[in-house]
Amino acid sequence: MPDDSRAAMQELALNSFFEKLLRQPSASLRGARSLAYRLDRFRSLRATSRRFSTS
Repeated sequence: MPDDSRAAMQELALNSFFEKLLRQPSASLRGARSLAYRLDRFRSLRATSRRFSTS
């Protein structure tokens, strides 16, 4: 299970990175929206791959 915990750590770091990015006033709304969309896609992709690997 060390691999799973490493993935969780990566997601945590990714989340804080995106939060920092979104907090910057220079970030445009459209850019933030596309970033959130990309992060969402990445999350669902990861969840799908995890589901396949466990089955």
